[in-house]
Amino acid sequence: MVLSSTTSEKSNHIIQKEEGVIRIASQNVNCIGIAPEVNPKQDYAKNWIIQNEVDIVGWQETGVAFHLLPRRKRLSERMRDIRWNKFRISASNNKHENAEVSQYGGTAVMTFDEAAHRVHTTGRDSTGLGRWSWILFQRRNNHYTRIISAYVPCKSANDQGRTVYNQLGRFFQSQGITACPRKIMHSQLTQQINVWQNKGERIVLLIDANENLSRMGTLQTKLRFECQLVDPIREMYSKKHQVLPPTSLTGSVPIDSIFVSSNMKDIIRGGWIQVEKSIGDHRLLYIDVPTKTLLGESKFAIHRHTARRLICDHPKIVDKYNSLLNTTSKSEYISKI
Repeated sequence: MVLSSTTSEKSNHIIQKEEGVIRIASQNVNCIGIAPEVNPKQDYAKNWIIQNEVDIVGWQETGVAFHLLPRRKRLSERMRDIRWNKFRISASNNKHENAEVSQYGGTAVMTFDEAAHRVHTTGRDSTGLGRWSWILFQRRNNHYTRIISAYVPCKSANDQGRTVYNQLGRFFQSQGITACPRKIMHSQLTQQINVWQNKGERIVLLIDANENLSRMGTLQTKLRFECQLVDPIREMYSKKHQVLPPTSLTGSVPIDSIFVSSNMKDIIRGGWIQVEKSIGDHRLLYIDVPTKTLLGESKFAIHRHTARRLICDHPKIVDKYNSLLNTTSKSEYISKI
């Protein structure tokens, strides 16, 4: 199911992108796979990104302890492709545990081609838990836009402690903190977003919230009222009085979202793609935004000089011009004889 800003665009695929548009996509990929070379899911992901003209993509639950692998097998190397002229990535996972390469959780943000040329810096959750990753774009006049991919864990005690919730719980307990890891992330993520916003940055948050977003839960309340972020896709749904579909294959409610700063809410289009047409077991979300809104004016725009006009209200300049004009005209006339 795709929701678009125009009623004529009713399809289950993303339409061709116009000039001057940046396409941003987000998805819980449910583990991109351990194998770096022979990896059909990874190959499908690359092809899907290229075929659908995606400029920026955020992934949640990459599912690999990349810090345990040699550099050539990490996501930054695995996602390289000759079809992109430039590629930038920020990826993170829990680096405090070294049990096995298969590891629940992890996040990544990637950007390609012209957008990749505009990246100012990249980074990740400073705790080393891999809860979020980010890429910062610099616009003109020192204006910045930060793209964040974040994963909030479900509350769980299953799977012999391998869940993200249990990973985070062990870390915080080692720090003498006994609070719920979900509540800690809610507070720390929104506090960090506020820090960035106070610097004047625009925010695009690509998130698997693991919270029923059809009602105002704990995290969404913080994002909406403390950070003043909005979900432009769901705003379209509410205006059309449409029921919000579940965003995970086994779920019954929407738990994934793209939140943006309020001054970026006027997107060109956006939607939630059917699970079977996505990469993982969640619907893929996307928004199309004007390039100027996200990145400012094109870095490669040619600024033409303003034409110089004749000055006719200054007698000396007028006399000099006429003298030069008459001299030049006589010279050209004689040369033609």
